[in-house]
Amino acid sequence: MIAPADHFSEFRNFMTGLEYSISVLRSRRSSLPVLIKVRLPESQISSDIEAQLSRTMVRYCEHRIAYNRREARAVRLDGVSAMKVGIPLAIGGGLVALARSKALGGINASEIAGGVVMWVGLWYPLDTIFFSPLGFSRENQALSRLRDAVFVVEPLSTPS
Repeated sequence: MIAPADHFSEFRNFMTGLEYSISVLRSRRSSLPVLIKVRLPESQISSDIEAQLSRTMVRYCEHRIAYNRREARAVRLDGVSAMKVGIPLAIGGGLVALARSKALGGINASEIAGGVVMWVGLWYPLDTIFFSPLGFSRENQALSRLRDAVFVVEPLSTPS
């Protein structure tokens, strides 16, 4: 008989095995095949359990990859939408800085402030369009490796 899980144990991991696996795969560069060892009570092991686990993993990874692709598109769309504010802000800041520098001759605080406004106006949209979606693509690389994982199911050893 297997002892019930201690949900308050200091050794309890609150992440699912899938989340933990994705985290491990994202944190390391490797192209080695992924091997997942699963320990189950003997009564739950059948001849096709590894194939079932593999099919389920493929299905999960395909769904999550599709979800991440949609989320990356949504983030890029957020960046494009932010350009509606960012471009006028950048143009306005640039025009103010240009007018002040021509009127006063030389570089002054308002010109620097205008440059900062230009930068802020463009930074967020460009960062959102180009860099924010990278996390989704890194996760999709990990999911692609996880999708092709090899499962090995072993009987759970019980204390005598």
